[in-house]
Amino acid sequence: MLFHYGTLGDGRAPTYRGRRLDPCPELAVYLLTPGFSAAYHSNALGVCASTISKSTRWAARCAAIDPQILLAIEENVASITTEDGLLMARRRGGGQLPFWSRLAIAEYKHTLGSTSAVASLFRCSPRTVQLAVKLRAASYDPLSGVRRLHPAQASPPGKWSPGRVLNSG
Repeated sequence: MLFHYGTLGDGRAPTYRGRRLDPCPELAVYLLTPGFSAAYHSNALGVCASTISKSTRWAARCAAIDPQILLAIEENVASITTEDGLLMARRRGGGQLPFWSRLAIAEYKHTLGSTSAVASLFRCSPRTVQLAVKLRAASYDPLSGVRRLHPAQASPPGKWSPGRVLNSG
């Protein structure tokens, strides 16, 4: 992974200032790379969720101004390896696995064949390995984070139907 902002290395990123993140193009690319939850970023960078939220909004504004950031995001996604996915899984703590770690789990499972060996390698449960191999994310798109609604959720029957007018009197 080209732009990891120091989260895949041995130590902390050199751009930390206490509990704040110094804005730089590498941070913008790292935060806008798809496949990561805000909780993962918060845990990996050692800052609170509100700092991640503010920094992500800042990064989106930077990307709107500078098209080079979008190109760097594409390069960053193309450079992610299975070893990076393994490091991300080990770095995550108790949070949700990044999308790239789930892909790496599926690849390691195909290579090693043993669910328990992959689970111990990624420091997760065997059930997590099974889910990463067999199931896709149904409630959201793992790369864009966009919520997916079932047709019944998008237009629920009953009093919430758009065609029905409530009696006002």
